[in-house]
Amino acid sequence: MPSYTKWVTSQFQLAKDRYMRDVVSNEKIWERIYPQQNGVPVVSPSGKYWIKIRFDGKERLIEIDDRVPCDVRKKPILARTLDTNELWPQLLMKALLKVYSYKWYAPSA
Repeated sequence: MPSYTKWVTSQFQLAKDRYMRDVVSNEKIWERIYPQQNGVPVVSPSGKYWIKIRFDGKERLIEIDDRVPCDVRKKPILARTLDTNELWPQLLMKALLKVYSYKWYAPSA
């Protein structure tokens, strides 16, 4: 795993293990990933997911797909747990990167 993802990976593992909650809504982080069943994310047959993220004080519903970027050795580069079949931390990371990319994007005049 690339060194720059180690801290983020540890944060997602902490969230998964300790049922971290959103500070405003008090929802468990995993309850903010859709589709879901009984408050737990489920695999989407279409490969599309929606994740609620609080960004700049507002709730955002971010749409992503299940394609995960990989390095030249075909290893995922996003944060993940030791369980290589577990997709949720990578989906959360992808949604975070997408929402923050809007902040970094500076349209040309």
